[in-house]
Amino acid sequence: LVGCRIDMGAFESSVGVGTGNVARLYVNANATGANTGLNWADAFTDLQAALSYPCSQSLTEVWVATGLYK
Repeated sequence: LVGCRIDMGAFESSVGVGTGNVARLYVNANATGANTGLNWADAFTDLQAALSYPCSQSLTEVWVATGLYK
């Protein structure tokens, strides 16, 4: 297992691909940063992006700024 995904590839990984050890994701419809969800400055602008984030065992929270999300 890698995170909560089964790694069945030829190359083994010690950390989930692209997930790292993320404990919290941020969502802010008005954010203008890198759209990574890793902090308020680079928050996801779309709530679905946070909800669809690749599974990570360390991910425990999604913080959402006040706003309208569709």
